[in-house]
Amino acid sequence: MQNRRAQREEQIYEGLLRLWTQNSDLHTITVQQIADACRIGKGTLYEYFSSREEIFAKAFLYRLENEFSHLEESLRKTQSFEERLKVLLRAADRVLEMQNVGAQVLAVCSGETNELEQFCTRMNRSYAQRVEELLALTVQQGVEEGVLRKPESMRYAVLAIFSGLTGYISYRRAHPSEEGVEQDTIQILLRSLR
Repeated sequence: MQNRRAQREEQIYEGLLRLWTQNSDLHTITVQQIADACRIGKGTLYEYFSSREEIFAKAFLYRLENEFSHLEESLRKTQSFEERLKVLLRAADRVLEMQNVGAQVLAVCSGETNELEQFCTRMNRSYAQRVEELLALTVQQGVEEGVLRKPESMRYAVLAIFSGLTGYISYRRAHPSEEGVEQDTIQILLRSLR
């Protein structure tokens, strides 16, 4: 029974995600539109979720989880340190794309304090630790290749990469079409970690 429930919830999330790509204003998406996108009845939605806001928050977390899983898989398949940095930068580009949706989800959920609180708490705890682990694995790859010196502090190295990614996101937000930003960021990261 639990497996069927998870499958139905995933179907609902996928339906809502399709609507998000078609509709730039999430405030206008109705429960009926979500039900139609999933090809289920509106009443069936309420068997799985108590509110529209809960559907939005959980669908965003579902998308975030899928992005993280994709990132983890891509990093594990990538053999070189520099290629791992490129994978991380492409993930940062997806973060930029998701920020607008995330801000709208938070706005939609603002009336539902419980959903909003659960949404933020889950994001902060789980993903911060996973990001640190992925960045540490990337640093270790660079050390094993001899591209980086062994850092005196793994925290310093992780913070350096995290800072570079954050700077990249901020710069890309201000200059979305500028060329060469990815390569410049890689050079900055290499210099800060050698």
